[in-house]
Amino acid sequence: MKKYQTHIILTIIFCMMAFAANARRMSPRDAFSDSVMCLVFKYSQSVDTTGRAEHKSYAYTKFQIKTNKRNATLMLVPTMYAVAHGGGRRFISEFYNQMTLDANGRPVAKRLLNISTIPHRSNTLSSVLKYMTPTVYGETLFETNILSPFHYKNRRYYKYAVTQLPFGKAHVYPRLKNTQVIEARAIVDSQSGKISMVDFEGEYDMTRFYISIIMGKDGFGSLSPARCSMRANFSFMGNKITGMYTTVYGLPKILSDSLNNVADTALMAKVRPIELNQDEADIYRKFYEKRKQITDSLNNNIPEKNFAKDILWDVIGDNVLNRISQGFGKQNQGYFRISPILNPLYMGYSERKGIVYKFDLKGGYRFTENLELGLRFKGGYSMKQHRFYFNIPMTFNYNPKHNGYLKLEIGNGNRISNNRVARKMLGISKPEDNDFLNPLFSKYPGLSLPEISTDIDANNRKLTEFKDDYLRLTNHWSFNDYVGFEIGLVSHQRKAVVESFYKLFNYPSKYVSVAPAVALELLPWGKKGSIFKIDYEKGWKNLLGSNIDYERVEADAQTIFQASRRQSYSIRLGAGFYTRKGDHWDFVDYTNFHDDNIPGGWNDSWSGEFELLPSQWYNASDYYVRGNFTYEAPMIATAWLPLIGKYIEAERLYVSSLVVNHLHPYTEWGYGVTTRAITLGFFAAFKNTKFNGIGCRFGFELFRDW
Repeated sequence: MKKYQTHIILTIIFCMMAFAANARRMSPRDAFSDSVMCLVFKYSQSVDTTGRAEHKSYAYTKFQIKTNKRNATLMLVPTMYAVAHGGGRRFISEFYNQMTLDANGRPVAKRLLNISTIPHRSNTLSSVLKYMTPTVYGETLFETNILSPFHYKNRRYYKYAVTQLPFGKAHVYPRLKNTQVIEARAIVDSQSGKISMVDFEGEYDMTRFYISIIMGKDGFGSLSPARCSMRANFSFMGNKITGMYTTVYGLPKILSDSLNNVADTALMAKVRPIELNQDEADIYRKFYEKRKQITDSLNNNIPEKNFAKDILWDVIGDNVLNRISQGFGKQNQGYFRISPILNPLYMGYSERKGIVYKFDLKGGYRFTENLELGLRFKGGYSMKQHRFYFNIPMTFNYNPKHNGYLKLEIGNGNRISNNRVARKMLGISKPEDNDFLNPLFSKYPGLSLPEISTDIDANNRKLTEFKDDYLRLTNHWSFNDYVGFEIGLVSHQRKAVVESFYKLFNYPSKYVSVAPAVALELLPWGKKGSIFKIDYEKGWKNLLGSNIDYERVEADAQTIFQASRRQSYSIRLGAGFYTRKGDHWDFVDYTNFHDDNIPGGWNDSWSGEFELLPSQWYNASDYYVRGNFTYEAPMIATAWLPLIGKYIEAERLYVSSLVVNHLHPYTEWGYGVTTRAITLGFFAAFKNTKFNGIGCRFGFELFRDW
């Protein structure tokens, strides 16, 4: 034992001596590079940012879009319909914005002026505009994307080399090929770490970009760009678009802040800090000459509308293939947004539901600062189940300070597969006996049900399935940032899929439950922390037509911890149980444990869900205990692999566990990746510790940020 310990001590001493020797061999150039980069990493903390949050300035942006190649598939790209269908191949736009900072120090733009040669002044390649406001010293450069090479926590992803000059030239190389890292070249003050100029080169979301930035000179202005220029090359299915962008920051106030997206060439000429070049002036000249010719021809002889072009393409085509977003009201109090109706890029796939097509409609109207009405329609069609799901929440916010709102939610939920009713009718006492047709037809020879096919398994599912339409009315109020309260009413109407089967035995085919509900909401660390919630429902028989009574309690806890380098940890724990079952108790249905037919958004929203759990298990037990954990990071394993690693934008690890009747426990393990095109997840299920199968799920991710 002593000999073994001696070997360990000698090994440690040898490693320490080797490290010290290596440190002594570090070249002066490497030492200088490390010294300068340490100053760069610390520079933002050395700057006095007093008054930065209240600082208001103005910025001017101009850009050209040139269509090098295009085909019909360009119409599928959000914001690109006008370019795909427009007659020209070169367009120019100019913006004049008021600039402020949000609570996280990121720039927020309010558009005062906007002139453009793009039809209808459409926002084209709008996702690229965020590249013009980089946070050079932040963890991420563009909102939540691209790991900045000039932040201390990201140094493991980059290699640094600094040339020893009066103003050191820093060259930064990524250690791996990945869409979340970039190559950078910067001019750095070797005494303070201040960056005066920097160039970025990278690729994200099918856009290759080359950005040149001149940073501000003094104070907190040195943390932000003074001027930014970019060339962006967008490629998609043979379409090639080039955009040239220039933004000038820190401009003085010249116009009134009350302007809102006004198209006025005279005002733009007044605030324009850099003259248009000849190429840009020619685009404007041709655009206004063509518009004048159209106006003259209309005044002299109004032609009939071309139905195919004006109606089918310009109106229907644009609205069907692309997102619709529009404000209304004198002061833009209202808005509506509609997801693409026929765009095939907004689909998903799961093992149980097959291909699912989804769409989303949102709208709202603000009456006063404190009163706002919001309406949303979420729909989805499962091609494997041949079912259409919908959820319609309407929310009336009446007190933002206390998060006071009244919410009415209507929808059709999961089909409840519960065999209690059928077993009672057929006199089958064994719960595990799921074959209802054989006892039925042997007991009643010659019985024929037209709704039932010859497939026994399919028949059993049909006989035990009930459609579920629900309504939930909730009033929410937060006493402070830590305690909230809800009170409302929940109603379910469940109707048998094969009604004739139940009517044949003079058995009810429809069940209605109505329950007052209350909930207590606790946020121990405030609004941005964990949420603990306790729900209580008590259904009363004969209340508003109800024929079911029950009592149920649920507890749920959720938290998302955002770590550095775009890492996050998502945890959800929950439990529920029935404290009372009525005489005619045949259904269980939980608030926090159910099959989500229409996941929110188009991105990966799988955290807190069971991907492979059959739908009947959600309604098969009078209690449940569940836990879900997800870890997300831009680079875990696959991102470091050659060839495919450069396309990985995020990776995830999933672990989920469930305990209900006859499942002790059910667990799922999963791994998922997000690329520019899709999010893909692989899952393995274990039932009572025994392997129970594998499955996958994917969703299209193209243009999710456009």
